[in-house]
Amino acid sequence: MTRRGCYTESARLGRESPAEADVTTKATEPPPKPPAPKTQQEGYPAGTLVIRQSIWAWVWWVVPWLVAGIVFLVAFSDIFLMVFCWILGAASSAPRYFAWKNTRYVVLEDALVFQRGLMGTSQRYSIPASEFRRIRERNGLLGGPLGYRSVDIFLERGQLTLSFIPVSIKLAPRLEELMQAHTPAQQEEQKDGEKPAATWKELGGSEKKG
Repeated sequence: MTRRGCYTESARLGRESPAEADVTTKATEPPPKPPAPKTQQEGYPAGTLVIRQSIWAWVWWVVPWLVAGIVFLVAFSDIFLMVFCWILGAASSAPRYFAWKNTRYVVLEDALVFQRGLMGTSQRYSIPASEFRRIRERNGLLGGPLGYRSVDIFLERGQLTLSFIPVSIKLAPRLEELMQAHTPAQQEEQKDGEKPAATWKELGGSEKKG
């Protein structure tokens, strides 16, 4: 073999293929960081129970208009009235859709936070667990078949209803535990220095936050 042939062979053996170089580069790169939990992205600690309403919270406002449009089409063969009904249905349900999208029920260690808003704006209302007096759960007329229910919270002053809660979320038992843990008798028995893992005050909350 000539000297030139030796140089050519050595260069071929010493040069890595593109695939091998790509594997080496990927092996040395640090693994990507996992995305933060959704609760942390929304400003709440990890493990906080954040509840969204059932989709029926806004779909209920669309169904009557859809049915009316179909009736006009089948009974009167009137396409114009059908389209008109559907347009009205979409226009009237749009605010409900944005309200549903921005509504959250957040269960903390010492309070329930009710978040709601429209089109990018939201407000948060804090209800301390010490004001809970009684929790009641009810399905309503169609809540059972459609997979949602309502939870009534009787407060020291007034009543709060959390509507369209998915049945898969056991909210009522969680609120009852929260209520029992923050009754005056339970608070007196709490040890000095012991505090909840995440409280509304620690999050910088107030009674009303825009």
